[in-house]
Amino acid sequence: MKYNNFESRKSKFCFNCGDPNHISRLCVHKDKGFKCFECGAFGHKASECDRTKSKPEVATLDVKFKPKLGNKVTIEDISVNSFIDTGSQATLLRKSVFDKLNMCKLYPLNLSLSGFGKCKANPLGYFKGNIKIDDFKCNAEICVVEDNVMSYDVIVGMNVLMQGETVINENGIVIKEKFQRMEEVDSLSVLPINVTPNEVELNIGPDVPNIFKDKVQQSILSYVPHKTKTTDVELNILVKKYSSPVVIVRKKDGTPRVCIDYRRLNKVIVKDRFPLPLIEDILDRLQGSRVFSTIDLKNAFFHVDVNKDSRKYTSFVTHEGQYQFLKIPFGLCNSPAVFQMYINTIFRPLINDGIVLPYLDDIIILSSSFEEGIERVERVLSISSEYGLEINLNKSHFLKKRIEFLGHVVEDGKIFPSTLKTKAVLNFPEPANLKQIHSFLGLTGYFRKFIPKYSTIARPLSDLLKKKPKV
Repeated sequence: MKYNNFESRKSKFCFNCGDPNHISRLCVHKDKGFKCFECGAFGHKASECDRTKSKPEVATLDVKFKPKLGNKVTIEDISVNSFIDTGSQATLLRKSVFDKLNMCKLYPLNLSLSGFGKCKANPLGYFKGNIKIDDFKCNAEICVVEDNVMSYDVIVGMNVLMQGETVINENGIVIKEKFQRMEEVDSLSVLPINVTPNEVELNIGPDVPNIFKDKVQQSILSYVPHKTKTTDVELNILVKKYSSPVVIVRKKDGTPRVCIDYRRLNKVIVKDRFPLPLIEDILDRLQGSRVFSTIDLKNAFFHVDVNKDSRKYTSFVTHEGQYQFLKIPFGLCNSPAVFQMYINTIFRPLINDGIVLPYLDDIIILSSSFEEGIERVERVLSISSEYGLEINLNKSHFLKKRIEFLGHVVEDGKIFPSTLKTKAVLNFPEPANLKQIHSFLGLTGYFRKFIPKYSTIARPLSDLLKKKPKV
C-alpha cells in the first residue's frame, strides 16, 4: 500500500532552476547558479533580485475621517499654533513664544529630546505654566526649545494629556477634565451629604421620631453681641420647629466668639464619612523640604453654602429673633468633612504633586528653594483667587525656613514639638490624684515620638492607673 505523502516525496522538482522534470543534482543549468524566481535570470536568488529591491511595498490605509490635530490652545492667556502629539512625553514651546509670556525665568533641564528620525534637540530649560486646550485647563511643566526645532508654536505632550481625559473621534481630539471643577458640578453626591461648589445638604435620619425632632429646640440666649454679622446668616422669623442655643466662648485674644450648640442636632444628622488627613502623615511628608509657606483661610467653613432646604436645621435664636445660616457653621458635625473635601477638590493637582498639604483651613506649601517657593506660592494664590478663597494674611507666612504647623515646628528637614505644647507640660501642676495623673499622661503622650524610651520613663505613673495604690 502506498501513501500520498510518500508519493509527494517521490515527485521531481529542481530547486536550482524550478523545472519539475528533474532534480537539482541532475540540473543542466547547475553551472549558471540559482535561478531567480522573480525575474527568471540565473546567478542570484529572488531575495537578492534588484527588481524586488526597486519595488518597495507600500501599505495604504483608507481613513474615512481626518481628525483635527490642532486645537484652540492658550498658554498664560496667549493663543498659540498647536499640535497635539500623543507620542511625545513632554510639552514643547518655541522660545519666541516664551519671550512673549513675560515669565520670570527658565529652570535648567539636563535632558536631550529625540524626535522622528532620531533627530535630537537640547531644550533651553523649562517653566511651569497654565495651559488651556479648548475648555480643558491645567498647570504643567513646559520645555522651551529653539524655533527651528519644530514648525508649531507648541507641541502638547502626554504630561498635559494625562491630566485630562483624551478622546479621539470624528470631530478630532477632545480633552475633558477627569474630575469636573466644583463650580461646574450640578450635584456632587457623597454619602450622606450632597455637595455642590458652595452647597451642603443636611440629611436628618429617617428613623428619628418626630417627637425627638421637635426637641431640637432651645431657649433664647440673653447675651447680646456688640456686632452682628449678617452676611453669613439670614433672618427668618417663620422657622419655629428647629432652633439651637447660642453659647459664648473666648478666643485666644480674650474677645468673645458667638457659637451655636448643635449637640442635639448632631445626634440626628446622618454623618459624613469623608476622612480628615492624619497629622502624622502630613508631618512625614514635610521632611526633606527646606522652604515653607503657610496659608490660613479666613472663616473657612463659610466658603460652602448650606442647601436652601437644609437651612432651617441650622436655625438659632437670639433676643432679636430667629436666624438661620446661609454658610455651613462651626459646631455642625459634618462641617469639617465637607470643607476638607471641598479644599481637596480645589487643590487636587497640587496635592498629587506633593506641592500642597491642606488640613482644613491650614494649607502648607512645600519647596526646596526660595525660587521654587515663589513659583509655587503664585500657583496656590492663583487657584485660590479662581475659586474665591479668602486668605487671612495676618496668620499666613511665606518663604520661611522655620515654621509652625499643626502644633509642630519644622526647620531644616526636622520636626520638633512647638513651644506652646512643651510649655503646657512644664506648667502642668503636680498630679495629686489618679484623674490628674491620667490627664498628665495624656498630655505627655503627645510627645511620645520625640522622647526615646518614653514608655519606660512614664511606667511609674502608668502603673498607678492599673490599680489603686494600697494606703
